[in-house]
Amino acid sequence: MKYLHVDSYIDLLDSQNRAGIVHSKEYLIGLAKQMSAKYSNPSKDAVMVLNSGMMPDGITDTKNLINDLVSGNKYGSIVTINRERVDVSKFLQSDAFKLALRAAVIKENKDTPHLVNGIIEAIMDGTEVDAVVDGKRVKIRQPDGIWDDASRRFVLESASKYVRVMVGGAAPDSVFALR
Repeated sequence: MKYLHVDSYIDLLDSQNRAGIVHSKEYLIGLAKQMSAKYSNPSKDAVMVLNSGMMPDGITDTKNLINDLVSGNKYGSIVTINRERVDVSKFLQSDAFKLALRAAVIKENKDTPHLVNGIIEAIMDGTEVDAVVDGKRVKIRQPDGIWDDASRRFVLESASKYVRVMVGGAAPDSVFALR
């Protein structure tokens, strides 16, 4: 698959944001899906680390643990999606994308501005559904957000012999079960 050049699209979105051009959220999601999720040039013995949310202690964010791991190792020996070398991650974390998505959601939800942040969170991180687990009503996040798609593609496109998963309470059928 031929992917878009990420910096060109960030620059384009940035200039369109400044010009007041508002795209649909579907258009923006489509752009994100066209960005490569492959990690560029990892070392041959790289370890891919997938992470999400809080550790079981409820205090430690896996993102902080990953940052500590990566900073203590040579570049490319620990491969994670939330690094500069993964185009889709760079795109999703760019101010241009975040502003464009916010503008799209606000435009589509003029009558319900109080829902905007929740809608953006569902688009990025997946929707939540009510479920009953062990007789208790709970919310379970569905793996249908933009980051879920990016993570799936990251696992499939980035070749690494070694994979480690660092998550707190991820379902066995989530994106982390793909590899």
